Amino acid sequence: MSNDANFINLALAVFGTIITLLGIYANQKNDFPKAGIIIFIFLLSYPYKIGDNIYSVWGGRNDEGSVYSLSPLYADAKDDAVAFTGLGHLTGGRDAIQLLGIGGYIKGGHDAFQGFGIGYVNGGHDAAQVLGIGYQNGGRDAIQILGIGYQNGGRNAKQLMGMGVQIAKEGAAALGFGIPLYQKGATFTGVSWEKACP
Repeated sequence: MSNDANFINLALAVFGTIITLLGIYANQKNDFPKAGIIIFIFLLSYPYKIGDNIYSVWGGRNDEGSVYSLSPLYADAKDDAVAFTGLGHLTGGRDAIQLLGIGGYIKGGHDAFQGFGIGYVNGGHDAAQVLGIGYQNGGRDAIQILGIGYQNGGRNAKQLMGMGVQIAKEGAAALGFGIPLYQKGATFTGVSWEKACP
């Protein structure tokens, strides 16, 4: 790993340790945790490299493989960046996947996916959000299943149910059911196709 990656991984471990200790300190009414607990929290917070991949609680940077995190503040991977939940930046050279996030930036070289959240989902090929509020930008397709958002697709921009803007550069700007704020492309509203904008 590069020096930058090592520094970022150490900084995330220190930050995660401090945040966890502050939470413990606040809940124990001014009784600061013992040294053993501090070391344990630091070891738990540190991103560990196993094979080519990094496994962590708070994220990490990996110039050689993937990053798998529980709740990353920052995750940057050559291959895939995968997070269960998160509040920050998630970038994968191949795919970026976040199941639950708020205020997140999810960018994948190929595909970017957010299960539930608020954020910016940007995929080189496809960008998808199942439920949330946000901006989906896909080189090919931008898809939101349910929510409020802006879908911008190189080929298609689709929203199954919700309210938002759909802009498709080459294909269909489609809204299954909801309130279209602005659509450009071939538009599906209800049961009929119509050209929204020339």
